[in-house]
This record gives sequence, structure tokens and C-alpha cells, in this order.
Amino acid sequence: MQKDQRQLLILGALLHDIGKFAQRAGRPKSNDDVGYCPTNAQHHPTHTHVLYSDYFIEQDLPLPAEFEGQRSRLARLAASHHKPAADAPLEQALKIADCLSSGSDRIGGEGEDGDYKSARLVSVFDQISFSAEGIDWQKIPEEARHYHQLLPIDDPQAAFPVNREQAAQPGYAELFKTFLQQLQAVPLDYGVDAYIASIQSLLEKFTWSIPSCTYKSMPDISLYDHALTTAALAQSLAIHQQQTGIAC
Repeated sequence: MQKDQRQLLILGALLHDIGKFAQRAGRPKSNDDVGYCPTNAQHHPTHTHVLYSDYFIEQDLPLPAEFEGQRSRLARLAASHHKPAADAPLEQALKIADCLSSGSDRIGGEGEDGDYKSARLVSVFDQISFSAEGIDWQKIPEEARHYHQLLPIDDPQAAFPVNREQAAQPGYAELFKTFLQQLQAVPLDYGVDAYIASIQSLLEKFTWSIPSCTYKSMPDISLYDHALTTAALAQSLAIHQQQTGIAC
């Protein structure tokens, strides 16, 4: 795989679900003129977070000169991960990587009460047990559960999980505003690899405590961890396809 294609795939995979962050923050979204969203049995669009990913990449994301001419291709790669084109190997690789990452990091169950905006990342400490029986998180009383606040990872309070009421504030809008401000400071003239490393670092800082999935799933995996594993899997799938000629 050519280096520029690999870099494009990595960046698209890292940003494929950034729309979940933007959607929860009340940011603008693109129109679905291309048909990125699947539809349900009632013919209503689903997975609309991809439209927010598309808008973010098209309108908010600063890009180095090497990528500026591929902005729309990057946006499509990220936003089409639920409906990739059949003749687009990178899109196919990203879709399968997303599915594999989701399948490996989500524990079944009814998840959290409330909607995707109010859910917070469950602390891993609630799942640690020294008994052979382990812990059933669903049976832990709400007042005994612990969650992470929506704070940058370097905030002094970020390391300490709190109860649900405390975790409810601050919200997504404030966090996304700070994220956008620091995004504008990402250096663009040190090469694409350095740029991607900066984006990855920024995503870790601001999405480490955002639950990746909240629907019928325990919200214990962060958006950052899901993006990182998806990027790793997408590269492997794309390289395997190129070397073997076997489609993903």
C-alpha cells in the first residue's frame, strides 16, 4: 500500500466516529445527499453521527498541505463506514475494522438509562473483583456506580471517577469547544506522520472519557480506544487485501 493511502486510511479511521462527539455537543451536520446513513424498517435514517463526522472533516478540521486536496475523499472515507461503496477497498476495510472493533469491545446488556447525551463512561474499577464469581455491573445499585467526567485527560480531576450526578457536568458542548480551540493549534508543516500523531494525541486528550457506544451495551469503552483499534485493524485489513488480492 502506498504511504499516502495508508496515511489517509489511518486518519479516516481515527476520525470515523468523531461525529458522535460533535452530535452530542450539538454541532452542525452535513445533509445526507450521498446516502451515508443506513435506514431502518420504517425507512428512517440511522447512524446519523456519520453526517456530523462529514461536516467536521469538511468544515472544522485543519489539514496539512499534503492532504488539503483530499479533504472530501477523507470525509467520505470516514463518513461511509456504515455504507461503503462496493468498489472502494479502503472504505470496505474501514467498515469491517469498525465492526470488528465494536464486536470486541462491547459487552451486551441493556446499557444505561437515558439517552446517548446523558450516558457517561463507566469506571473500570466497578468491574474489579477478587472473587471467582466476578461482578455483574447491571446489579450494582446506581448510587454505588462510578463514572468518568467529560474532562480533558490532563485535568487534575479526570483520574477520579464520581457518581452519576457529578459526572453529568460539564457537558459535551463545553468539551467540544475546547477541543476545537486546541485543534487549531495542531502544527501542519512537520509532515503527515507528525500531523496524524498530533491528531491522535488530541483525540486521546478529549475523547478518552466519552463512551463509544451506549445502546444496549455497557458504556465502558471510550471513543478514543474504539477509534484506535479501528485504525489498527483497518490498516491490517487493507494491507492483507493488497498483498493477497482477497477482498475484505
